[in-house]
Amino acid sequence: MAVVAGEVALRLVGWSQPHFHSPDPQRGWSLRPGARGLFTDEGRGWVEVNRDGFRGPRRARTRPAGTWRVAVLGDSMTEAPQVDLEETFPAVLEERLAPCTGLPPGTTAVEVLNFGVSGYGTAQELLTLRHHALAWEPDLVLLAVYTGNDVRNNLRELEGDPDRPYFRPGPDGSLILDDAFRRPSGLHALRRSRAVQWLLAHARLAQVAKAAVRAGEERGAAEEARQRAPGEALAELGLDNEVYSPTPAGPWRRAWQVTEALVAATAEEARRTGAGFALVTLTNGIQVHPDPAVRRAFARRLGVADLTYPDRRFAAIARRHGIPALTLAGPLRRLAEAKGLYLHGFDGGGDGAGRPDVAHWNRGHWNPTGHRAAGTAIADWLCGRLLAQGAAVTGPPGTPPPAPPPGSG
Repeated sequence: MAVVAGEVALRLVGWSQPHFHSPDPQRGWSLRPGARGLFTDEGRGWVEVNRDGFRGPRRARTRPAGTWRVAVLGDSMTEAPQVDLEETFPAVLEERLAPCTGLPPGTTAVEVLNFGVSGYGTAQELLTLRHHALAWEPDLVLLAVYTGNDVRNNLRELEGDPDRPYFRPGPDGSLILDDAFRRPSGLHALRRSRAVQWLLAHARLAQVAKAAVRAGEERGAAEEARQRAPGEALAELGLDNEVYSPTPAGPWRRAWQVTEALVAATAEEARRTGAGFALVTLTNGIQVHPDPAVRRAFARRLGVADLTYPDRRFAAIARRHGIPALTLAGPLRRLAEAKGLYLHGFDGGGDGAGRPDVAHWNRGHWNPTGHRAAGTAIADWLCGRLLAQGAAVTGPPGTPPPAPPPGSG
C-alpha cells in the first residue's frame, strides 16, 4: 500500500524523471524508441524519441528523391535534451542549409538527422554509424566532437565505465572491439535487466531511486575533482582539464591515439558507402566565456598558454586523414566576447542573452543561444564548402581538404 500511495502521490504532483535510454547490444545503450517527456536536470527540453530510436521526426530510410541528407553523430551536446527539438544545433543546421545555393542540382529538401546520444564517445559514434545511421543513406556524415570528455570516453583505463564498448589497437594497427559490456555481472547485470528497464520507464518510484543514485555518483565525482585540484575544483563536473595539455602522457597519450584511429575509421566507414564526411569540434564553456580575463586565469591555473589544444589537435588529425574540419571554439568565442553572450548554461530556462545569475552561466551544455550560434556557423561553413567544391563535401579517401574559410579555427 505504501508503494502504491507513493506512486500515486508522485503522479498527482506531476513529478517524473523520464527514462530516455535503454541497453543496446551494439552500443552499450541507445535512445529508447517511443520515449518522451520533459527533461529538467539541466535546462528544460521536451524530448520525443521516434520509433527508429533517434530524436526528431521519423524519416524514410530510403532517401527521398531530391533530398540532401546529413547524419550527425555526437553525444549529449548533439542529442541536446536540455532544449526543445527546434532549438538544437542539428535543427538549426537543417533550417540554415535549406536555402544554400551550393546544394546539388535538383535538391528540393534538406534533412539533418540527429543521431546524438548522451554519454557517447567516438567509439559508440562509430558503432552508431555502422549499425544504425547508415541505413538512412546520408549524403554527409558529420562527426560532432565534444572535446570536454570524448577523448577520455574512448579509453577504458580513463573512463572505467563497464557499460560501454571500447576499441583497442591491434598488432597490425587495426581496431579491435572490446565488448565486455555484453557480459555484465552483479549490479551491472541487474541495472541492464528488462525488469529494471521497464520499471525505470513506467514507475515514478523507480525514477526517484535512479535520481538518488545519480546524485550520489555526482557527489563522488565532485569530490574526486576537488582532490585532483586542491583548494578549487577547476574541472567542470564530467569534464577533464587534462585534455588542454599539449604534452599528454601515459593513458592520455593512448587515449588520443585511439581517438585518432576511431576518427579515421568513422570517416572510412562513411566514405565506403559514398557519403561525404566532415568533423566539427564543439565548445567547452570555459573556452567561450565572454570575459577574456576569466579564460586567461583558467589557463594560468592549468599551466597552459591557452585553451585551444584539443581543437588544434583534432584539426591536425583531420588534416592527416583528408577530413574537412571546423573548430567552433574560435568563432563562438569571438561572438560571445563581442556581444557579451553566455552560450553554455541555464538559469531556470533562460535563453543565454541575459545574466540573472552569472554563477549558473557558461557551465554545462549549450543553451538555445549556443545551439543557434553553432548551427549557424556549421551551416555557413558547409554551404561555403559546398559552393567551393560541389556537393561531395570531401574528396576520395586521403584527399587533403581545401583551406578552411576564415574563422573556421
